[in-house]
Amino acid sequence: RRREKVAFSAALGLPAGLRGPVGSETTIVYKNVLTNVGNAYNPATGIFTAPFKGVYYIRFTGSVYDNKSSNMGVNLYKNGHHLMHLGENGFDGVAKHASSGVTMELVRGDQVYTRLPANYVLWDDSYFRTSFSGFFLFPM
Repeated sequence: RRREKVAFSAALGLPAGLRGPVGSETTIVYKNVLTNVGNAYNPATGIFTAPFKGVYYIRFTGSVYDNKSSNMGVNLYKNGHHLMHLGENGFDGVAKHASSGVTMELVRGDQVYTRLPANYVLWDDSYFRTSFSGFFLFPM
């Protein structure tokens, strides 16, 4: 049996600066694609769609920098269901970075994506501090 290959990594990247705050939770679109083996990540929508059934590893990061008015946060979703939250206090003006990851079973067509919570911010620049990545581990 041929082993399928899926791996993606994308970042907010340039232009540098804050994204948000927004009035309602919004899907994060990572347009700076670093890797997209299998083309399962859509840089126009920010959504990863599982091409086949199996176990995948998903990782997401967030940063906040020189901000004294909002917290940094990222929510992870699968098919419209909130799974995880990543956040840091942004009110002290100190640069902060956080990351999280999860191994998950997905079936063909499952969609995984991140969202910026209402009233939260994210920071990125040419160092790609805020990113969304994933790869296929094995079939089920």
